[in-house]
Amino acid sequence: MLEIMQLEQLIAIAKNRTISKAAEELNLSQPALSRSIQKLERALGVTLFERQKNKVALNPNGKLAVEYAEKIIRETHDMAEHIRAFDRSRHTIAVGSCAPAPLWDIVPILSLLYPEMAISSLLLDKNGCLC
Repeated sequence: MLEIMQLEQLIAIAKNRTISKAAEELNLSQPALSRSIQKLERALGVTLFERQKNKVALNPNGKLAVEYAEKIIRETHDMAEHIRAFDRSRHTIAVGSCAPAPLWDIVPILSLLYPEMAISSLLLDKNGCLC
């Protein structure tokens, strides 16, 4: 099974071009990062690097893996943001008004009646458009 952390580590190695620099950026020891990447390679069933003395370079498998890893990380962040936004929308009461005065009274009352909800107020013009 692939782990998000392993994908982030792979991206860090690709960005830093050395395991030691990537390990430093990730606050890991170089051996721990190497073991994690070896575990990733085993999970994928392919090698991702051309290994030479004191040097690693992404092979074609590694380059493709980095592309997918970046996409997966982006999608993971998007997923978390969308879920948080969805949750907020389920816990927010939006109140619109054409004049600010009614909002002064309504918002505190709604806050008292629904303490677990966020209250959002919108000032609208006579056509119902945001001011």
